[in-house]
Amino acid sequence: MSKQRPYRGKPVAGGEMVYGWYAEILVNLKITSYIILDGSQYVNASPAGTKISGMIEVIPSSVGQSTGLKDRKGEEVFQGDIVRIMTGQYLGESPKYRTHTVVNPCPACAIPCPYVSVDTIPQWEVIGNTTDNPELLEKQT
Repeated sequence: MSKQRPYRGKPVAGGEMVYGWYAEILVNLKITSYIILDGSQYVNASPAGTKISGMIEVIPSSVGQSTGLKDRKGEEVFQGDIVRIMTGQYLGESPKYRTHTVVNPCPACAIPCPYVSVDTIPQWEVIGNTTDNPELLEKQT
């Protein structure tokens, strides 16, 4: 069984997305966003702030929560992902696709997009995210 990684975010220092638990911590009178990696350990607490090994500062707008769903290739889908959705295919024609940004799940049904039904989730394919691939946002229909 794989470990649950409910959040991801882009490190302020750059590099690939990191996965783990999300925390907002007051540091020097400023709220700072962190992803706490699996296996992290509490080190100490002081007036300067809490220290946890494996705590990585991330760009707040890059943080996305896992939807608990997987795309057609088995990749975990997070808020902020850009997915390609097959919208139809007629006999002898190439499939038609559109892109869509995954948003907060609908509280009534837990589907991460108000325009997509559970039946279409197996047709999703994650093609990027809003932080690393902003150019894909321009192509959304």
